[in-house]
Amino acid sequence: MPTMDLSTSRRTLLRGAGLGVAGLAGAALIGCGDKKEDKAAPAAAGGSPQAAAPAAPKADERGGTLRTGDVSDLVWNTGWPFVTSAGLSFFDSTTMETLVEYDSTGAAKPLLAESFELNKDATKIVFKLKPNLEFHNGAPVTVEDVFFGLDLALDPKKFGATGVSHMLPFAKMITGRNKIDARTMEFSFDKKRVNINDLFTKLDVTHAASYPDLLKGKTLAGTGPYKFKSWTPGVGWELEPNTKWHLADKRGAPRLDSIKGRLFADGASAALAFEAGELDYLGNVTPANGIRFKDKGLMTVRPKNGTQYLGFNTKNPTLADPRVRKALYLGIDRARIAKDVGQGLHPVTVQPWPTTSPAFDPRMEGAFYDPSQAAALLKTAGFSQTKPLLISVSQTAGNQVAVAQIIQQNFKDIGVQTTVDALENGVFLQRLLSANYPDMFMSSHTGASDAPVSMFQWIFAHRLGDNPSKFDAQWYKDFIAKLEDLDP
Repeated sequence: MPTMDLSTSRRTLLRGAGLGVAGLAGAALIGCGDKKEDKAAPAAAGGSPQAAAPAAPKADERGGTLRTGDVSDLVWNTGWPFVTSAGLSFFDSTTMETLVEYDSTGAAKPLLAESFELNKDATKIVFKLKPNLEFHNGAPVTVEDVFFGLDLALDPKKFGATGVSHMLPFAKMITGRNKIDARTMEFSFDKKRVNINDLFTKLDVTHAASYPDLLKGKTLAGTGPYKFKSWTPGVGWELEPNTKWHLADKRGAPRLDSIKGRLFADGASAALAFEAGELDYLGNVTPANGIRFKDKGLMTVRPKNGTQYLGFNTKNPTLADPRVRKALYLGIDRARIAKDVGQGLHPVTVQPWPTTSPAFDPRMEGAFYDPSQAAALLKTAGFSQTKPLLISVSQTAGNQVAVAQIIQQNFKDIGVQTTVDALENGVFLQRLLSANYPDMFMSSHTGASDAPVSMFQWIFAHRLGDNPSKFDAQWYKDFIAKLEDLDP
């Protein structure tokens, strides 16, 4: 994940940063509280009809608390940051760092690494760590700590983690690793891997020796500009500045006094707290909760970098026929979803790629809605059902319940009966990671701005072997193999 620069001025951050939700589009609400937390936030988050984005800050402006919110409590024991974990996404870009990062042009540049070199045939890469790097707990950053992340990705349960690593396919590409000296390491790959930097921009580095405490939510040891201070289950968490940050001299020492996260029952409650001036920043905002702030300059929409999708259990006999799945694909009214749920903020599309991706195809920016053809396909396939098909969704994940309800009506119109199965977020996530849905499921992902082939290698919805749709067609394997030979 790219590093979010939280060393900048607080107000610059609030005006320009956006974590937005994955999927059709992401929205973030951005307010501006007072520099001191114990003062009221002046017209902070739309509290006044005249509220507007704050003026640019002075270069030396510092201090204050960034107050944010979420609807999912922190879930530590899945194996974060190497395994997906609810509620910890904000921590990725504030507390953790990787060996390399992508700059604004898409080029890889050193972050924790002092230097790196990929050989000509893209089968080996050598990294040299910066000297005197320290984790938040004062321990030195070592080559072994980097190796630890790969070990956990390969076998989370060995380390007490309950999840399945999204980086597993990338980790399996590494056939050899060698510690050259205290700061230098070499990785060998199973074949030419022109997109391997996508792994090393995602492989967070954390302190291996203290990782058991992270799994319990007691602490975390990263290298980023902010470090873990406290967590109260069901209430919230707090981060404090890392005064020894290795990039302080280049990017400025962390300028905030603290970052506080507060837990809410749902997105509507969080948006109301933002509107009342109780929060400065709110990511993962549904359009319905955020659209009213657009004209006040308090909302930013993240560019497309993924998709919200409906997945099918392809091993379910009712859904096994590709003609049935194609019929359901053609039966979804995406334009209505974009209008009614997306409030006109979402693009109408059937592809995850942003316009900057070499995989982007303008012909795929459409609704692809044809209920007549969908009904004809179902008839040709001899479709029948003995009970409604479940559309499983997370009850707290953005706008997915509302989208599922429109899809339910769409499917009814073509003769398919469904039930929306709204699950508690933790249950939904566990079923997703274990590929344990009986019929259909709705989720979302980012990662489409990486090399095109990377999305088919590490995005859980699409990758081979353990995707939640249990899809393993040979043509799909051949397709991915061809992509692996293309230099992005």
